[in-house]
Amino acid sequence: MKKILVVEDDNFLRRDLKEILEKNGYEVVAAATVAEAVHYVDIYEDIELYLVDIWLPDGEGFMVCEKIRKRNLKPIIF
Repeated sequence: MKKILVVEDDNFLRRDLKEILEKNGYEVVAAATVAEAVHYVDIYEDIELYLVDIWLPDGEGFMVCEKIRKRNLKPIIF
């Protein structure tokens, strides 16, 4: 099963994205902040796609992108 990291601070949007993706066979890890997303980037090496919000409560999605790019070249969608 392919794993996707969803980084979105809007609770409803994050929940709905997670639900839709899981119904379509994906494993979803969901984060609401830069700190939480960076933590998941550090511990999960098998994430295949990153869906990242740009404006987050503790910074910008670009900070998450920088962390991802230090680890891999997998796709990132903002």
